[in-house]
Amino acid sequence: KRIVAAADEVVVMMHQSADKLVKKYMLPKEKIAVIPHGTLDLPFKAVSSFKKRYKNRIILGNINLMSPAKGVEYSIEATAEIAKVYPNVLCLIVGQTHPDVLRYEGEKYRNRLKLMVKKMGVVQNVKFVNIYVSLEELLEWLKLIDYYVTPYLDPSQISSGALAYAIGAGKLCISTPYLYANEVLSKDRGILVPFKDPKAIAKAIIGLERNLNERDQMEARVYEYGRLMTWSSVGLQHLDLFEKVIRMKKKNEKKN
Repeated sequence: KRIVAAADEVVVMMHQSADKLVKKYMLPKEKIAVIPHGTLDLPFKAVSSFKKRYKNRIILGNINLMSPAKGVEYSIEATAEIAKVYPNVLCLIVGQTHPDVLRYEGEKYRNRLKLMVKKMGVVQNVKFVNIYVSLEELLEWLKLIDYYVTPYLDPSQISSGALAYAIGAGKLCISTPYLYANEVLSKDRGILVPFKDPKAIAKAIIGLERNLNERDQMEARVYEYGRLMTWSSVGLQHLDLFEKVIRMKKKNEKKN
């Protein structure tokens, strides 16, 4: 409350966050600006240089620092279900283990996932890319993925750079309904599935593979929404806000 009292404007990335500031912290609505999480500006249906390497594969995945909170095991279980219908499915798990997880647990989580992959018999359908990806590499992996899945486990998560980037790229996003996903994937811009429900993830992907027209329409909707989130758009929205604050300051100075 002291911070917002000292500020001329408060910026949040979601309308739900703005509502919380008004209802819980009694902040005046006119003092809040909603500016979305920034994202890269990629051409619609951009093709990855990796595409030849993974030709004719249905690719789902996520690019992130790995930790148990990401719920990667549910993507793997979903992959095993999808493989029964589409044996060419591939789940990409791109990114190194989160430094904090690595410090306290080592590769315990990743090793558990690898063992799970073997036990489920989907070694050919799951690929771990255990590297910290540069921005250039991130773009290539992102362009390669057909279905961007964020099966995160924390319902109160209020932002996700990974999901924001996927939206900016016009990816078909499937996610658990944590706060950020709930807002950005509403209005049929993506598919929300229950927490810890791999069968729901599998059902969503299989359904879209069988209805390519619906898939194309959803991709177009999310890509259009993502134009409001590109860095250039977000930068302009911040500039507009700064101009508003300066005008208010000058107006108040004249009054005084």
